[in-house]
Amino acid sequence: MELSRNDGRAGDQLLVHRTDQAARIGSILEVLLAFIVVHVAYRSFKHFTGLGHRESAAHVNFSPGAVMILATVPLVILAGRSFADYGLTARNWQRNLNIGLVAALLVATGVGLLAALNIRPNHACASAATDALKISGGLSRDTGPKCNSPIE
Repeated sequence: MELSRNDGRAGDQLLVHRTDQAARIGSILEVLLAFIVVHVAYRSFKHFTGLGHRESAAHVNFSPGAVMILATVPLVILAGRSFADYGLTARNWQRNLNIGLVAALLVATGVGLLAALNIRPNHACASAATDALKISGGLSRDTGPKCNSPIE
């Protein structure tokens, strides 16, 4: 980003040049185009291929991630950009692995706690994410027992 500094008496203010606005709009359009291409590609894969049909029948959803990776890597290479600019680097891999393992342990502990308390995704006392799924139609509104919580 190209910045200039205004050193007036009222204080320093960073001003963004107008050419930077064009670069921002270009970046937004680039991301939007990539999103559209990837979305159409994985929807087409799921709809028109036998493997996509089997994936849908098994109720798994690996194709969006695979398509995102298969689209992103060539675009980064073709544009001549660095993977490090996007945070894809082996530098500090030990620290990053530790962070990932701790996060996975926290998630596993949470899932174990929910299982130990016999709270299921369709339980009325479940999390706000489950409520959002119910609102969006992802889960049936009438599934699960009523919550006898004093919070309600």
